[in-house]
Amino acid sequence: MTTSESALTDGGVDPYDPTLQQCPVPTYHALRSSAPVYYSKPAGVYIVTRYDLVEAVLRDTQTFSNNCPREDPPSQAMEQEIAGIRAEGWPHVPTLATQDPPLHSQYRAVVTPFFSPARIRAYEARAKEVCDRLLDRLADRAVDFVTELAEPLPIQVTAELMSLDTSMTDTYRRWTKDATVAVGNHVEEQRRLEAERGLVEMQRYFHDRIEQARRAPGSDFFSALVEARITEGDRERPLSNEEMISLSRQLFVGGIETTTKLLAEAVRVLAEEPARYQELATDPEGIPRFVEEVLRLASPAQGIPRRVTTDTRLGDVPIPAGSTVIIMYAAANRDPEFFEGPDDFDSGRPNVRRHLAFGKGTHFCLGAPISRMEARVVLDGLIQRFQRLELVAGANDFAYEPSFILRGLTSLWVRLLSRTDESTEVPDHVGRE
Repeated sequence: MTTSESALTDGGVDPYDPTLQQCPVPTYHALRSSAPVYYSKPAGVYIVTRYDLVEAVLRDTQTFSNNCPREDPPSQAMEQEIAGIRAEGWPHVPTLATQDPPLHSQYRAVVTPFFSPARIRAYEARAKEVCDRLLDRLADRAVDFVTELAEPLPIQVTAELMSLDTSMTDTYRRWTKDATVAVGNHVEEQRRLEAERGLVEMQRYFHDRIEQARRAPGSDFFSALVEARITEGDRERPLSNEEMISLSRQLFVGGIETTTKLLAEAVRVLAEEPARYQELATDPEGIPRFVEEVLRLASPAQGIPRRVTTDTRLGDVPIPAGSTVIIMYAAANRDPEFFEGPDDFDSGRPNVRRHLAFGKGTHFCLGAPISRMEARVVLDGLIQRFQRLELVAGANDFAYEPSFILRGLTSLWVRLLSRTDESTEVPDHVGRE
C-alpha cells in the first residue's frame, strides 16, 4: 500500500487496516518523512516512526508509561462474556512488559537469573538437540517451516527454561496464539472468546506449577517465583498468585513469539537469495550479523504502545495526557538518517546491531540473547546439513498475521535439499488449494 497524501493530511492512516498490515514499509517511509509523530484518527493513537523520536520515548519511562493495553478493547456486547470467562481464572495484572520502574525493576530481578550466560549455554545445548531432531524430519521434502520448526523449537526451549512438560507442544502453541490474537488486531468475537478461555486454561496450568513449587521447592523457575520478595513502601512481601501467573505468561509467550517470527524471516531470505545461503555456508562466522540484519529489516515486534502520563511534546507535536503512543521499531529500523540504504539487506553495515527490534533501555527484551542464540543454532544446523533451501513454487502467499504490533509469516513452504541427496518430492496437496 502506498499512503496517499490525503490519508496523511486527514489523519486517515489506520494501523488496523489489513492491507497496511500486510505491506507496512511504504507507509512507514511516508509517515517518517512527512509526519514522524502522526495522529491516526481511525485508531485514536499517535504513531511515532523516526529513530531519534522512538529512542526519546524509550528513554522517558515517566512520561511514556509501559502500563498500557496491548489488545484491542472488546465491544460492549463482549465485555460481560469476557468478564465471566476471566472470573474463572485470576485477574490480569501488569508485571514485566506492562509495568514501569521501580516495580518493573523488581520483577525483572526475579527472573533475570534464568537468562544468565551460564544458563543460556545450557539452553543452547538443548536447542541444538531439539534442532537436530526436528531437522532429521525435514530433509528432502516440502515442509511448512513455520509449523515444523520455527514454532516447535522455541516452544521446546522455553518449556525447558521454565521447567514445563516438554511433551505439550501443541497445547503451548495454541495458548501462545490465544495470548497474541488480539494484539494490534481487530478480532472476530467468537475467536476472542475462544482465546480468553485458552488463557484461563493457561493460567490454571501455571497455577498448578506454582502450587507444586510451594509444596516441593527447588531451583526451577516457579520455585524462584514462590521464593521471591519485592518491596513496596516500607514492607517486603511475596509475589501474589496474579503476579506470578502474569510473569509466567509474559516469559512463556515472549520466549516463543519473537523467535518463531525471526526464524521464518531468516529462512525466507536464505531461500529467496541462494547466494546469501552459500555465503553463510562458506563463512559461518557471519551468522550473528546476518541475524541482526534480519531483525532490523523484519522486526518481529513492529512496535509497542505507551500511555502518556502528562501533557507533553514529541518533536513538534503536542500530545495530551492519557493519549496512547505507538512507537514503531520497524519504521525506526529503516530510518535513512540512521541506517544507510535502509531497505537494503547488508549484514556488513557498521551499525548492524543498533536496531531497535528488541527495544532499548529499561524494557530491553530480557529474552533477546536466547532468541539470538536459537536463530544461530538453527542457521548453523541448516548450513551444516543442507546444500540449499528452495521455496516451494506456488505454495507461498507470504501472508502475515493480522497485527500492526506483531509481524510474522503464517506459513513458509520450503524444500531443504541435503548435501548427500538433492532429490525431493512435493506432496500433491502443496500449492493446490
